[in-house]
Amino acid sequence: MRAQSCARRRVFGTTSSRFAFASIAISTWKVAGEPKTPLPQVAAEAKLDQEALERWVKLLAKPPARYPYFKKWQEMIQRGGTEVEAKRLADEFQELLVAILIEKKELQTKNEKLIAKGTPLEEVKSIPLPNDFKSFFDTHQIELRNMEPERMHLWTELFRVDLDSTPADGFKPGVFAFRGWGLERQVGGEWKDHLVSMRASIQAQRKALTQYPYVHGVTDHKESANLKIHLRGSPYQLGGETPRRFLEVLCPAEPKPFTQGSGRLELAEAIAGHPLATRVFVNRVWKWHFGSGIVDTPSNFGQGGERPVHPELLEHLTRWFLDNGMSLKKLHREIMLSAAYQLSGEPSAVETRKDPANRLHWRFSARRLEVEEIRDSLLSAGGALDSKTGGPSAELKDDFKRRTLYGRISRFQPDALLQLFDFPNPSNTAEHRFTTNVAPQRLYFLNSDFVYRQAEELAKRVAFEADDTARVRRGYRIAYQREPSAEETKAGLEFLESERKKPAEEDKKAEAGPPGEPAKPGAKKPNKPLDPLARYMRVLLSSNEFIYIE
Repeated sequence: MRAQSCARRRVFGTTSSRFAFASIAISTWKVAGEPKTPLPQVAAEAKLDQEALERWVKLLAKPPARYPYFKKWQEMIQRGGTEVEAKRLADEFQELLVAILIEKKELQTKNEKLIAKGTPLEEVKSIPLPNDFKSFFDTHQIELRNMEPERMHLWTELFRVDLDSTPADGFKPGVFAFRGWGLERQVGGEWKDHLVSMRASIQAQRKALTQYPYVHGVTDHKESANLKIHLRGSPYQLGGETPRRFLEVLCPAEPKPFTQGSGRLELAEAIAGHPLATRVFVNRVWKWHFGSGIVDTPSNFGQGGERPVHPELLEHLTRWFLDNGMSLKKLHREIMLSAAYQLSGEPSAVETRKDPANRLHWRFSARRLEVEEIRDSLLSAGGALDSKTGGPSAELKDDFKRRTLYGRISRFQPDALLQLFDFPNPSNTAEHRFTTNVAPQRLYFLNSDFVYRQAEELAKRVAFEADDTARVRRGYRIAYQREPSAEETKAGLEFLESERKKPAEEDKKAEAGPPGEPAKPGAKKPNKPLDPLARYMRVLLSSNEFIYIE
């Protein structure tokens, strides 16, 4: 506060506790009146801060929408008033400003006493809500005093913020409000040294501060009680009191009431221990691997949901999961080592007629990788994936090398790559992801700088091989985890050969010039084409085989 006060005194060229508004007003009159004088010249002659003078010029020219105090001043400027008139109006405004400051101080003192007392001026009973619900609005509010709106608006524009500014402007400060560098450049050497020492002290304390991990949590109310039923969902029409307990429809007998606090912990234990919860979990893991679940409505195991296509399999996996300590890693291994998971994806005319949707899992259905897997696979192919676990999330920029799992998710504006490859709406729950196949997805692989950079990194990994044949084979092993066929190897070699011929052909075209014109030996050559090996690796990374599991 003392630094602010020193800055204000320096800005207005006075050491008096009262604001020498006359100097400001005369300078503003010189800038806005006739003949107009350049603002920098006026500020230099009056030894005023140029930024502060600009603020006053803008304030005194504002239309009287919120307060009428500058009407006389604006009329005087329009008719070409004299310096004497400007000084008289300045003295009147200074008297008004001092009165507003005194009134604000008195009101602040009275309001502080009301707050310290902690009781409202008039006791007003709030309407009690059913079930004894309590909220912020149930507490009696203290009625604080304030100035008239016109005087309050003027005080705000002087000492707080420009009322015409918006969040897009960053809420411009009021005339007397200086922050950051605008404040620091006003203070003298003594205060500058003080600021430097304070910042050094804060930095040292931050370095010495011990970092403690924390999470948000909830606690039970000390006096937990049963609630009454809301008839037809209305909080004002109450039925009988209902004990806290598990869902009756999911219990073979009468459910026992919860007795520990609010019952949240007992409810969580009852859900986790119910056989239906285990079946739902196992079914979701199966659906993730096969694309369709044993029950293909993962959030609906009731009468409105789909019947299980292999009920005995669902029961077997559920029992196996429980017997193996509910280990998710073991469940994944059991499913992926099964004969069903290792089936070929080749179609069969007979089986297709019987089960065209492959609901009985007679073959393996091709599954496109999810967006996190696609991005991670690209980074892995380029050898750039950072596989360490834990740590904070970050923006999914091209230089972010960690697994996409650690990418920051915004509900307001989800990442464009996530949206492109069917990431579910983060504002809602989603029982499964829908898969689309649209042109922008293919264009991403053609035009994305991120994809090309990973292709370049993959090209560097295979470049040390003895010849192109070995490079093609190693590229296939990294991208597809298999050896290329003879035809695929031949196609790769032909591609590399044709790409390497392009620079020479383009140079000849540039020198030949347009048809019908003489050759230009000194013609500017086109930009160097992309590295043929990197272009070929990009072809491998853009194929369906790279983003589909078969």
